[in-house]
Amino acid sequence: MDTLIQQVDQVYFPAWFSPRAPSPFLDYGFTQSISDASGIPEPSLRLLLTILAGYPISILYRLVFLNKTSSIIGQSARNSFFVVTGLLMSYFFNSFDIIHPLTTCIGTWLICRIVGVVSPKNRTPASVISFVFNFGYLLTSYQYAATEGYDICYTMQQCVQCLRMIGYAMDFMDGQPQSNSSSKKAAVVETSKEKASEEKIKEAAGPTPISFGRDIALAKLPSLAETIGYAFFPFAFLVGPQFSFSLYKKFISMELFNVPLPATAGKDEAKEAAATATANGIPQGSLRYATRCFFLGVFYLGLGQVLGSYFPSAALLSKAFMERSFLERVFIFWWTGKTVLNKVKEGRQLVDVVVDDVVSIVVVIVVCWA
Repeated sequence: MDTLIQQVDQVYFPAWFSPRAPSPFLDYGFTQSISDASGIPEPSLRLLLTILAGYPISILYRLVFLNKTSSIIGQSARNSFFVVTGLLMSYFFNSFDIIHPLTTCIGTWLICRIVGVVSPKNRTPASVISFVFNFGYLLTSYQYAATEGYDICYTMQQCVQCLRMIGYAMDFMDGQPQSNSSSKKAAVVETSKEKASEEKIKEAAGPTPISFGRDIALAKLPSLAETIGYAFFPFAFLVGPQFSFSLYKKFISMELFNVPLPATAGKDEAKEAAATATANGIPQGSLRYATRCFFLGVFYLGLGQVLGSYFPSAALLSKAFMERSFLERVFIFWWTGKTVLNKVKEGRQLVDVVVDDVVSIVVVIVVCWA
C-alpha cells in the first residue's frame, strides 16, 4: 500500500499536474522574440496577449450577434461562439494544459448530473462533492506545478475556474425541488416582501446588471455545452471577474438586454431620450467604457513593470530587508505585494484599488511588526 501511494505521489501525479511542454501547433517564438526585446517575461506577455484578444472578439460578437438581425440568432449560436473562442484562447495560453480546466468543468457537470439523477430532491451532495473535487484539484495543481517565483501557467485559470465551478454547483443545489409546505411558506413570504425588495434591488443595481441576484438558483441542470461556454467565457476565464450562470444565460438569450422604457417616459422628449440610451434593446456606451478599462489597465501594467522591477518579491527573504527600519519594511512589503497582486488586476478595471490599499496596509503593519 505504501509503495502504491509513493508511486502515485512521485510518478502519476507529477506526470499529470506538472506543466506540459508547448504544443507543436503553437509557435511561441513570436512572443519569445517580443519578450527578449522588451524584457517582459514570455508567460506574462502571453497572458497579456490572451487578455487583449478579448477586444477583437468582443467587437466581432457585437457586429454579428448584437445588430438588427440579432433576434433571428438563437442562444445556442451565441453559446457556441463563446465555446469556440474561449477554448481557442485557453489553448493559446495553456497549450496542452487546457486539459486541467476542461477536466474540472466536465467533472463538475458530471457530478451534478449524477447526483440530480440519483437524488433529485436532495442536491446537497453535488455541492459538497464539487467543492472537494475542485478545491482538491487546485491544491494538488499548486503542489506539483508551483515554483519559488510567481507562476503564470495553467494554475492561474484553474484558480478562477475553481471558484466558478464551486458556485455553479451551489446554484444547482439551491435549485432543488422543495416540499409543498416549504413552497407555500416561501411563496407567502416572497409575495409580502416582493415590492419592497424589488425597489431596493433596483436602487442598488444602478445601470449595471447584478452578477449574483435572487434568481441564480438552477432548477434545471444546464447542458454541457452551456457549462463549457460559461466556464470558458473568453472575457473572464483567465483573471475573472466571477458571475453567476444565471447572468450568463440572460446574456446569451438576450433577456439581459430587454430594456423597457421608463415609467416617466410619458412625453415625447422622455421617450426620445430613452430611445437614445438604448439601441435595439442594448444599452449604449460600451465603447466608452471599454476604452476607459483598456487605458486604465495599460496604466497599471506600466506602473507595475516599472516600479515592480525595483521591488522583487525575492528581496523580502534577504538579510538586507530584515536590517532595514520598521517603516521601510512596511513600505517595501506593501508595495511588493501590490505589484504581485496587480499582475492579476492589471487585466481588469481597478476601481477598488483604494479599499485594497487600506486593507493591505493594515495586514503589512501586523506582519512587519511581528
